[in-house]
Amino acid sequence: MKKEQILANCIEEIRGGKSTIEDCAKRYPQLENELHSLLEIANSLQPEDVRPSVQFKERAKMHLFDEDAPMPAKVSSRGFWAWPATTPARVLASIGIAIVIFAAAGGSTVYAAQSSLPGDTLYTVKTGVENLQLAMTSSPEDKANLYLKFEQRRIDEVQQQVKLNRNINAQALVTVQQQFDNGLKALSSSDNNQANNSTLSKLSVSTLNQQVELEQVIASAPQASQPALQQIIDETRRGNTIAQVAYANNDFLKNPPSVTDKKLDAGQFNIEGTLLSIQGKTWDVGGTVIENVHLNGKIPDVGSRVELQGLVKDNNTYISKIQVSAGTPEPTKVEGQFSGTNQNGTANISGIAVKINNASNPPLNPGDKVQLQSGVNDGNLDVTSRNSAGMQSTTISGTLTAVDTDKGAITVKVTGSQVIVIVYKARIENSSDSHRTYQLSDLKHYLGHDIRVEDLARHDNHLYASLLKIETGH
Repeated sequence: MKKEQILANCIEEIRGGKSTIEDCAKRYPQLENELHSLLEIANSLQPEDVRPSVQFKERAKMHLFDEDAPMPAKVSSRGFWAWPATTPARVLASIGIAIVIFAAAGGSTVYAAQSSLPGDTLYTVKTGVENLQLAMTSSPEDKANLYLKFEQRRIDEVQQQVKLNRNINAQALVTVQQQFDNGLKALSSSDNNQANNSTLSKLSVSTLNQQVELEQVIASAPQASQPALQQIIDETRRGNTIAQVAYANNDFLKNPPSVTDKKLDAGQFNIEGTLLSIQGKTWDVGGTVIENVHLNGKIPDVGSRVELQGLVKDNNTYISKIQVSAGTPEPTKVEGQFSGTNQNGTANISGIAVKINNASNPPLNPGDKVQLQSGVNDGNLDVTSRNSAGMQSTTISGTLTAVDTDKGAITVKVTGSQVIVIVYKARIENSSDSHRTYQLSDLKHYLGHDIRVEDLARHDNHLYASLLKIETGH
């Protein structure tokens, strides 16, 4: 069978779910490396149903090697263009583009380049193939997924560099940020909220895993590499924050956020209290006024008790989570980061003006994480807890959906994804009952409740945690 027929058959099988790239490639040992490369590229591109023109082929070759790198020896592609008359147009399009890459760099070269790292000879081929894939992807949703896929590759490369005792390439820092932000920018131009949420859900889980993995890597990394690693950890954490807020509130993407924006760290808040009034987009929660509120879903009734989680950015308040219950005379509670004192004497807590009883509280320093509590709707709050500015740990906050006592694991729903965490050695606490000792089996009574998972680690492709906090509310 001719190469072109083998390739066409494999693509049809893969698209139809009858085979995988690996299975098809292994079926033809003499072509395995070359075939694997072509199938990988053709399957991921999925361009419009057109054949690439001669002019496009020439431009593609130039684009592939847009850096000053020597051209690998070309592999003859004669015979590849004689496609069977029955080959579907969608297959021809993907094959045509894959062949351009194959002819320019050689299938074996492209295959070998996939494991290259920054500074390696073949790294230009690897990033060139990615550039071509992006150039041939038209829909903003697909382009966003590609950018985020390549961002994961960059982080994987950073981890490999550390393991090989290499210095982290400075360009890697820039590229990670660019891939993140380009992906978010692509999502902001999409009107398909369902597709966006699917991407944001995956981003939430991937950035969670990235944080945990990088935190383990930084512990054993050379001192010279630690600042670069910490910068990437900070960016993945902000990426996770963006994913969670945008998943719940698509308005957040209208002005594309950036993972380099340190204000995202300071803008996260939690407020609990009686909803006293709503005037337009201004809410009064227990005497604390929130401006320019953006909420997806039903607006709660005035007089109800609400617990709001969200983020303030550019003077807009994006609600990412809301819980509503019957109004009660319980105190108003606020959590966030202190950023300074406003001109009117109020404290800036995560972008929200809060009245603090300064006479009864020690001075706060910018960056302090604080918890505040008031009397019944008196509008003034006392500081009940404060933590100095410092490194932030990776946590999961979501809904407990399953408990497996046999495997010592729980499942937490976060931004539409189900995250499994091994917790058989974890300490379990309840926010409303600090005196009781909880066992894993007790968690079955709290299915559907919010839970916070802390002290995360990753081993053998599994997440582990040593602390769980059941958030039962008040």
